[in-house]
Amino acid sequence: MGGMGWKFTDKGSGFTSQDSTNRRHVSSALTAETLAVKAALMAAVLSDVRRLTLFSDSKTLVTLLTSGGKCVELQGLLHDIRMLCTSLDSISFRFVPRLVPRLDNIEADSLAKAALFTLSCQASEPM
Repeated sequence: MGGMGWKFTDKGSGFTSQDSTNRRHVSSALTAETLAVKAALMAAVLSDVRRLTLFSDSKTLVTLLTSGGKCVELQGLLHDIRMLCTSLDSISFRFVPRLVPRLDNIEADSLAKAALFTLSCQASEPM
């Protein structure tokens, strides 16, 4: 299972938007992070965000996205992300280490954990 969360903040205009989602049957943490990036980009495009700096605590994913790298497990998702990026005027991907205070990423991380918790509670309910 995976929880995904994202928050957009435009410090110039004060615009803020956030959301989260969850998924069952996520094969790896890297896949969950990639799904979160795709969901965030889809939300950005739908919100008419034109410039975006995307923060992630997955160094592997940031490297794949900034280098144009390939990964068989993520091939379709990476393609979708790259296509969504063409809808933006500019985008950059930034790695934020987990051990460093993640002030820019802490709210998105909390949203993802809440989404995962909701899914976990649903999974443990009797049918």
